[in-house]
Amino acid sequence: MRIPTGNFGNAVPNPQPTRVNVSGTGSIGQAVAGLADDVKQEVNAVVRARAGESMLDYQIKLKDVNESIRQQVEDGTLRADQVEDVYHEAVGKLEKPQFAGLGIAETQVAEGGLKRYESDGLTTAQGYARAALKIEARDQVDSGLDKLGKLANYPDADIEKLNNMSSAYAEQGRIAYGAQWAKVRQNWIDKNWLNQAQQKLMEARNNGGALSDFSNQLTSEKGFYIDKLDPDKRNALLNQAMNYQITLENRARAAEAKREALAARTYNSFAQQVYSDLPTTAEQQERLIASTRGTSVEAEVKDLLSDQDTIRKVISSGPAESQNYVNNLYAELNANGGDMRQWRLAQRLTTAVQKNNKQLMETPLLFNQNRTGDAVTPIDMTALNPTAAAAMSAMEGADITQKFGASITDRSATIDAVRSNTGVNVPRRLLLPQEASYLSGELKKQSVEGQAGLLSRLRNAVNNDTDYQSIMQQIAPDSPITAYAGSLAVTDTPLTVESNYFSDDVTVTGQQVAQRLLTGNQILNPSKEQRNEDGSPKNFPVPPQKEFTAAIADKLDNVFANMPQAYQQSDQAIRSYYVARAAEKGLITGVVDQGILDESIKAVIGTVVNVNGQKTIAPWGMSELSFKTASKRAFSDAITSQGLPAAALDKFDSMGMQYVGKDQYLMIYGKSPLLDPSGKKVIINLSGAGQ
Repeated sequence: MRIPTGNFGNAVPNPQPTRVNVSGTGSIGQAVAGLADDVKQEVNAVVRARAGESMLDYQIKLKDVNESIRQQVEDGTLRADQVEDVYHEAVGKLEKPQFAGLGIAETQVAEGGLKRYESDGLTTAQGYARAALKIEARDQVDSGLDKLGKLANYPDADIEKLNNMSSAYAEQGRIAYGAQWAKVRQNWIDKNWLNQAQQKLMEARNNGGALSDFSNQLTSEKGFYIDKLDPDKRNALLNQAMNYQITLENRARAAEAKREALAARTYNSFAQQVYSDLPTTAEQQERLIASTRGTSVEAEVKDLLSDQDTIRKVISSGPAESQNYVNNLYAELNANGGDMRQWRLAQRLTTAVQKNNKQLMETPLLFNQNRTGDAVTPIDMTALNPTAAAAMSAMEGADITQKFGASITDRSATIDAVRSNTGVNVPRRLLLPQEASYLSGELKKQSVEGQAGLLSRLRNAVNNDTDYQSIMQQIAPDSPITAYAGSLAVTDTPLTVESNYFSDDVTVTGQQVAQRLLTGNQILNPSKEQRNEDGSPKNFPVPPQKEFTAAIADKLDNVFANMPQAYQQSDQAIRSYYVARAAEKGLITGVVDQGILDESIKAVIGTVVNVNGQKTIAPWGMSELSFKTASKRAFSDAITSQGLPAAALDKFDSMGMQYVGKDQYLMIYGKSPLLDPSGKKVIINLSGAGQ
């Protein structure tokens, strides 16, 4: 390679001639043409993208139109027949996309797409229209059926006609419910028949005949509801009808039983008035007839009204005479026979005599009231309460305690008169039943001191031992120990409970025994106020009941033969005294102490006397010697009064005596009761015989 050396000394450049190369002119033209095609493609892409975006926006606007239509259809502001018009109107207001820059073919494709969008939107809107049409049709059907159903609920509704009228909604029903329309309509028809049947059942529920007819409509072969109600509904209605029928039958039986009971009560009340020999008024008789008409006692009422004069006449003849009349009447009927009416009269007379005699013995004061018409004036029991008595006395300006005593005296005289008029030794029951219950209740509430005080005030108010003892006997069934204590409290004679040779005898007074009885009774049977806080009785070592009873039975033997109630009362009283005496002595072993038991028996029931091998008890406070002397004297009196031969007195020492009541003894000869010539038992009375 040659390195030119040139003219290094000259700095002036050497100019070159211009050279033009024309060999590459074709390549340049091709390059320019390619660049133009690229630009055109990019422009077309932008134009197409712009067109696609415009079409997408248009599609969204169409969906907004459809959403608006859907909402209006749902809230009911747009009807089905308005949907297409609303759609077209809304679409017409939309700004159509512009497709500038697209070729003819592309523009046609884009415009076709817009039409498809609009067509799809219309299809959607038409679907909303169909939904709206279905909703509207259902509203029409439901509303129409509801109105017809309300008409069907009226009592006189023609259900058949109303059911047929529902066919007018067939077209709307098919639109609203489609294939289910037939089932919907049938259910509605069934409901109407069911409602009518239920209305009929409610109307018939209180009428047995109507219920039977309704049941036939449900069950008979040609029953009205056989082809109108399903079997399960008919069975349900039939069960209801049967329940109503049973209720009616029960109600009828109850009403009949009540009417019978009221009739029987009215009859018994009227009969009691007749049996008590009380006059009856015409008004009472009319009321009796009216209230018993058609009942089982109607025939008896007629007989009673016819027989009342006979009944009164028999009753007024007296207890003994009336009983004899009845006995003779039955004897005659048994001997000669009689018709039904005669037998009913005999039964009615028997009832009248029994009731009359029962009242005579149990409430002689009321017996007298019925006979005389003189009402028994109630006694003011507050006279026994010192505080209340003082207040009442101040208010009335008179001592009500004295008034109480005067009332008892008057009642006692009344009973004496009843005894005299009837010839019957009726009990001296001086208190009416409610008054005796009040007194028993007040005694139970009191402490031992309170009981003693109340009994003392009662004795002072009555001021008569016989009347006071009679009152004690009246309260004995309810308060036996308290009554017995009250009876002993007024006994002045002391009783010897222990005889000693080298020291004084041990005696007790009636008041001491009474106090111990009350104390022991409250230990054994404390009131609510006297119990522990948990309601249990306060513990005291009392011998077991079994051991106690056995010990008492061994001592008393057969003193209370055939008198279980008297024996039980004595057993309770002895236990009460024993407990109080043991408490006084501090005996807390809980084992029967023979010494205290012997004292308790003697203190409570008196001296046990052996009369010719038979045990009996002397009146309280009477010694064995005095008892035998008084008994012989009383037997002598009985010989005279009951017509026994005088020689019977010689056999007295070989006779036994059985205790049969307070101060009363049945004479026993051999092993049998002694009878007088009339066959009546000989009973001697030692009351007032002295101690």
